[in-house]
Amino acid sequence: MESNIIICREEQLKAKRRPNIRDENKLQTLENSGVKLDATTLALKDYIDKILQEKFTMDDFYKVLQAINSQDRFQQHYGAIGLRKILSIDGPPIQPVIDSNLVPRLIEFMQNENEPHLQVL
Repeated sequence: MESNIIICREEQLKAKRRPNIRDENKLQTLENSGVKLDATTLALKDYIDKILQEKFTMDDFYKVLQAINSQDRFQQHYGAIGLRKILSIDGPPIQPVIDSNLVPRLIEFMQNENEPHLQVL
């Protein structure tokens, strides 16, 4: 009986620590609200929709790392979404993110109000 209570409590704590992040395309939401998107932003919206369907594992970490450090807007979105998906697994690989010096770059993304999807992390 006591072990069931402990297991239940552990599940509750896990749920609090890592709330479900909905896979949503913020550009789609913006477009649905009536905002007209330019051609490049429409292409980015479609690209994000494609990325949101992909599965990412730690095997993809190097590719995600390169994408995050890219100057290409599309690659940055690929990397940010991929990293979020990698970090959403049980026992997330946080130390490799720290060791690869991604934190300053992720802070830059969060401060960029022109790219709402990069702020999802």
